[in-house]
Amino acid sequence: HAIEMLRRGAAKVIGIDRDDTALSEVSVLKKAQSAGDLILRKGCHGDIAKIVRAEKIDAVDGVLLDLGV
Repeated sequence: HAIEMLRRGAAKVIGIDRDDTALSEVSVLKKAQSAGDLILRKGCHGDIAKIVRAEKIDAVDGVLLDLGV
């Protein structure tokens, strides 16, 4: 999802996941796609505000959550 959002014009995408393996796999995609505006952080959806503030982002245009089943 993140790579496609960047392809479609998103200025920046922050990917947050608890799973180190998932973050590692996306990191490989990031390098392959030259997705410089993809920021990956370890955490959960409850950490969004803290992570966004740490990135010095004042506002977001949208949020996509994959909450599982």
